[in-house]
Amino acid sequence: MKATLYPSDWGNASLEEVSIHIIGGDWGKDPDFIDQGYESVACIRGAEFKNWKRDFGKTAVNRKVKFSSLSTRNLLKNDILVEISGGGPDQPVGRTVLIDENVLNQHKLPLVCTNFLRLVRLSNNINSVFVNRYLEFFYNSGEVIKYQSGSNNLRNLKFKDYSALKIPLPPLAEQKIIAEKLDTLLAQVDSTKARLEKIPKILKRFRQAVLAAAVEGKLTKVWRKENPTKTTHNLLKNHVPLPRPARWKTRSTSLIRGVYATAVGNPRDSKVSEWQWVSLVDVARMESGHTPSRSRSDYWGGDICWIGIKDANKNHASTIMDTEQKTNELGLLNSASRLLPEGTVCISRTASVGYVVKMGKSMATSQDFVNWVPSEVIYGDWLKWLFVAEKESLFRFGKGSTHTTIYFPEWLSLHILLPHIEEQHEIVRRVEQLFAYADTIEKQVNNALARVNNLTQSILAKAFRGELTAQWRAENPELISGENSAATLLEKIKAERAASAGKKASRKKS
Repeated sequence: MKATLYPSDWGNASLEEVSIHIIGGDWGKDPDFIDQGYESVACIRGAEFKNWKRDFGKTAVNRKVKFSSLSTRNLLKNDILVEISGGGPDQPVGRTVLIDENVLNQHKLPLVCTNFLRLVRLSNNINSVFVNRYLEFFYNSGEVIKYQSGSNNLRNLKFKDYSALKIPLPPLAEQKIIAEKLDTLLAQVDSTKARLEKIPKILKRFRQAVLAAAVEGKLTKVWRKENPTKTTHNLLKNHVPLPRPARWKTRSTSLIRGVYATAVGNPRDSKVSEWQWVSLVDVARMESGHTPSRSRSDYWGGDICWIGIKDANKNHASTIMDTEQKTNELGLLNSASRLLPEGTVCISRTASVGYVVKMGKSMATSQDFVNWVPSEVIYGDWLKWLFVAEKESLFRFGKGSTHTTIYFPEWLSLHILLPHIEEQHEIVRRVEQLFAYADTIEKQVNNALARVNNLTQSILAKAFRGELTAQWRAENPELISGENSAATLLEKIKAERAASAGKKASRKKS
């Protein structure tokens, strides 16, 4: 991080230079360990950092540590905890939290921190909120990565180098003013961020409501009044049911109602008088999938897209145009996998039930899918949205407590509440129009969240350049000069550190 430009009457000092006590934590023993030399404590871990602003470390775990260890590690108000081990590629080590009254009030037991953290106790002449805010600013800048060592999965903070980090140091009175201003401003930022983070959940519920309204006929209620002849009965007058699948005799004889417009068996009753229940195999050709032998490299690496669960997960509720793995003609010839036409709707039926995609071109699938090739009376996109809406129903139709699987007897007996083909097109148009509206809002929210996140760093940068207190300094010259100056403050800290070191030496001798 580039050197911060701050007012000329400020000083600077390293984290070590403004601290009077730095020590590693103690994980201690299990809470049921019995020994007179040990005391029960609540131990803060890195796991508590994630929801610190909400929970204030209340999830700290009970441990037991030696009395002698507790005497030097008991957490006090204004202590700073620095994460020195843990982290990973997406979360560098080096996060910090401040121990305040909110934290101390969470626990009746004495507080310590685990040995994956470092306790930093500052001089009494330093405002701990100010310093912790600067450490947060440094962490979020990304520069902390330069102070790490270790593997991707477990990183360590080079604490000696980290503690030499220079911190801009205004006079104590100004530190307090800056800390107060930051608390106010960043609380407003956090509140805005919290409100923005709720919107994606609202949009998710909105999309679910749209789909429910679509497959229940509510989206097109007025359309049906305007088009009274567009009924399922009229649609099927000239439709010849498709040939029965080879496994037809194994079909289920049960009646299992879905949530909206699907069922195993025929419920017969319809909430939408213009629609009627039809057997899906009568209006769409059912196909399964297969996996060419993995031991034959010559079956793979061709130009035929082959849909697996990962592809369905990545492209759920959309048209799939490409896949992670591809087979070839030889792979198809030597397996039960088949090349299916563009427009085929694929539903994962085992391992991960409920992923739905529509083929954007001819493809094959694994055996984890049941595939439906629509006839002239079914619009592929409507069928796709029907199964997306009916995810809960799919679990009703499946079997298995650990891993749900929907077996072919249930698929063979599957019925759907079918609208007229023109109404299917109208339903899809309205669903996709409303989803596009939701997508636009979500994009705007994500952009706003990015700006809010940048705003936090921007506010902190202004604070540590002295811009938040420029007017205050002009109005209070007596609080930043003479005995109150940053230079005098540094001398006081040196004296305090020397006195603290002397006390420690005396205790060791005694």
